[in-house]
Amino acid sequence: MHFTPTYSFWLSAVELWFAKIEHGVIARGIFAFATDLKRRLVRYIRHDNSLRKPIKWKCFGPARGIAFD
Repeated sequence: MHFTPTYSFWLSAVELWFAKIEHGVIARGIFAFATDLKRRLVRYIRHDNSLRKPIKWKCFGPARGIAFD
């Protein structure tokens, strides 16, 4: 049995985000210098942030739980 605290759901999102960076930027690239890698990462993060939208949380009480749009 494995116990996962209820507040740690965001860790999965962080792990997915880093996996996405690893597969989308790092694994496919050949970088001669660290500055090349940094430039590519910053460009990817800016592009990824431009596609994001805020999450609207709604709490309906203990019976119905939490929902988001």
